[in-house]
Amino acid sequence: MQSGEINSILIHLDSLQLKMDKAAGAALSVELRMRLLAELSQPMRSELKKNKYWNTELKFLVRAINVAFNDELELADKQKIDNFVKSRNNLLHGDFVGFAKSQDTSLTGRQILSSSKRNILVAQNIKESIVSVDWNQVFPKFRKLAKDAEYVINKLLRSLAANS
Repeated sequence: MQSGEINSILIHLDSLQLKMDKAAGAALSVELRMRLLAELSQPMRSELKKNKYWNTELKFLVRAINVAFNDELELADKQKIDNFVKSRNNLLHGDFVGFAKSQDTSLTGRQILSSSKRNILVAQNIKESIVSVDWNQVFPKFRKLAKDAEYVINKLLRSLAANS
């Protein structure tokens, strides 16, 4: 790989930095709300058992939310949380191809195939995915997922106050 190509990729990463920061901040905001919900909800803490709500994997928090608030959560609410978590995991592990797929978007490369269509990227195409993730507006889509999940968690937090 040539120096110019490396520099080009680094420039793309630098230009994505603010978008990645906003998306990671949105993810952290939702996760913190989920942990707060677990701290304030005895049924969630009971469901978590030995898992410490402040340091457990997100999948255990989600399961505890689904059990503790089953009667209050509609299927659409559960789906919003699940969609957020799946996308969040891909984002924070740097899997831009998985990140896009979790939002029903296929990342395409710059190479045009003989069919006049662009090639669909796979997880190993990290270099191309850095460029493509921006073209496909995946970060704004994620922030919408995060806002949807945040709304659901806030609703559950407010229900705790109403029930006490």
